[in-house]
Amino acid sequence: MFALRQHTSDCIFKVMSSMSKEKWRPGREDVECFIEWDPTGVYIGELNGKPIGFVYMIKLHPTCCNFRCFFIEKTYRGNGYGIEMFKIATKDLSPSQNIIAYSMTDMVQKYKNRFGFQDYWIAPVFSINLSSALKKLSQFQTNSNSLVVKTFKEIDFKALRDYDAVMFGYQREAFLNRFLITLGTHARVAVSSDGTIVGYVVSRATYDTNDGYRLGPFYANSLDIAIALLKALLKDIPTQESSLILDVPTSRNPDAKRLVEILDGAHLFDTTFIATKGIPNGHIEHCFALVAP
Repeated sequence: MFALRQHTSDCIFKVMSSMSKEKWRPGREDVECFIEWDPTGVYIGELNGKPIGFVYMIKLHPTCCNFRCFFIEKTYRGNGYGIEMFKIATKDLSPSQNIIAYSMTDMVQKYKNRFGFQDYWIAPVFSINLSSALKKLSQFQTNSNSLVVKTFKEIDFKALRDYDAVMFGYQREAFLNRFLITLGTHARVAVSSDGTIVGYVVSRATYDTNDGYRLGPFYANSLDIAIALLKALLKDIPTQESSLILDVPTSRNPDAKRLVEILDGAHLFDTTFIATKGIPNGHIEHCFALVAP
């Protein structure tokens, strides 16, 4: 019998291991961070008591819910467990609530047909070599002389929280509080001459350390600011031969596309933004990397 229940960390870590083997490259402490964000939004799918999948259904706001990290182990796919998991996880949501997600592109049509999603933009996933990226950025001239890049500990957290809420579109203070202090995380914040936050970037170690780091969230008010932030961040990461994985909304942010080109990012695959009730709040045009998967 298939059943969906709210999280237990030990079960989720077993599925996270399977995700890592399939190169989803989840962050080392993603589960804990999403539990902080919405303790009721992390579900484990079990078949006869065995964990075989999970999903995050994070309630961002009474009008919006983030459906993410929808995973069924490969052996059990094609049996309807994913559909069942989605139905159970969404059964208590209001019909007027917007469900948003980034989907594997080859799954978009299925979500449209079965659950009423619409697709809006592509967010390709890239891999970047850290040492090569730092060399390229060091050679790149920007007009960011009036900018100061600081660690997040040097910043008023409330100011960073508020900047993130404007950029992302919804308040996620509990998530950021946990996310910024996870093991293997590095973060930098860009501040203008008048003390205003104009960008920030976070990288985190992956569940399997051989997969390197994931980049995101990464917001900046301009390409020059993004370059200054990333340059400072990469200098802080000790393992320079590692790779950096980032999901980039290139079609909504031309500067993000340009940055990936500067870094000579290797395209891995595409994801697609989908939603049931239209485009949510936020400034995707200033996003250089998403929190993924």
